[in-house]
Amino acid sequence: TSTPVPINLSKFRHGVGLIVTLSTGGSAAYDVEVTGDDPAASAFSRWNLHDILKNKTASANCNLAFPVTAVRLNADSVAGTLTLSVVQVDG
Repeated sequence: TSTPVPINLSKFRHGVGLIVTLSTGGSAAYDVEVTGDDPAASAFSRWNLHDILKNKTASANCNLAFPVTAVRLNADSVAGTLTLSVVQVDG
């Protein structure tokens, strides 16, 4: 499981892109998870599967349709490199 990536909610209205990239020739089984936990509180502890980026085995991309406070990548298995990129846009 990756380190949570906080989402800047002041930038959320301009969209947040999620891009998961698997290296060429690699294989993986993974989910992207989201939380609404308060980032000012202790550690993020309640996670839900992203509606689209779950049970994936190849590179994929999507967005966040509703505000969340953080995302993370949860891989069951990885051979190669698996990367989660989070793109937030300034207005």
